Amino acid sequence: MKRCGTCKQELPCEEFHKNKNAKDGRHFRCKRCESSNQLKRKFGINMDQYEILLSVQGGGCAICGFKQKHKRLAVDHDHACCSGDITCGKCVRGLLCEACNHMLGKAQDDSDRLRSAADYVDKWRNR
Repeated sequence: MKRCGTCKQELPCEEFHKNKNAKDGRHFRCKRCESSNQLKRKFGINMDQYEILLSVQGGGCAICGFKQKHKRLAVDHDHACCSGDITCGKCVRGLLCEACNHMLGKAQDDSDRLRSAADYVDKWRNR
């Protein structure tokens, strides 16, 4: 058992990432608190806000509904608001699977391009 340096909860050692530089071989912050810290730094939201978004989306990707099992969905934000790797948190649009996140990125968030792509696929599917 180990106490998290952030939430102060006593948790099993498996709830802490490995850290070869630490005396006990584990990170000082539990996995949940570390994830929350990373979300806050990069996207301006915490783990509770992430989980609310995920619940509102039915537990899956906001576009296709895919439910990832072993990793978090990507936090999608409006690049017109925050173009860098760090966001303000106000422009978070939802959570996306890797495929949908890449699709939006490749289309440069251009809704006309995405509609045109959908029309193209439908045209060839309905032949």
